[in-house]
Amino acid sequence: MTEESIITLFKKEIEKPDFCKKTGATRQQLYNYRNRTTKIGLMIEILYKVDAIRITEK
Repeated sequence: MTEESIITLFKKEIEKPDFCKKTGATRQQLYNYRNRTTKIGLMIEILYKVDAIRITEK
């Protein structure tokens, strides 16, 4: 995945209604994810938590 595709997928996932339940994120964290720069590593970790991506060995 490219950095751009990770960012796009992350922005789609944080808009889903059950995002906070799946991740345990607070309303403040959700606001920060939407409006502030988030590190790619954190985005990947969150996407993995919500089962939006799967990490496999090559």
